[in-house]
Amino acid sequence: MKLQWLKPGIVLTAALITCIADIFRKSGVMSSMLRLLAVVIIFTVIGQIATTIITKVIKKREKELEEMAIAENSAEETEQEQELQ
Repeated sequence: MKLQWLKPGIVLTAALITCIADIFRKSGVMSSMLRLLAVVIIFTVIGQIATTIITKVIKKREKELEEMAIAENSAEETEQEQELQ
């Protein structure tokens, strides 16, 4: 999964929505730029948090799958040893 594009995608989407809203409201340039700066900063932080959480969940899931595979392999080996005896 390409999580490297998650944060820029979130930020650019929020910035686009802000720009469109400012155009419809016919806001001044200075107030639009300040609002856009605030939105970019806020959503950069939100994107970073989201990326971190998703990465942790993926790593945890991969670890659980590895542990399950190891447990299944050891169970199969135990069954094979019992069959041989």
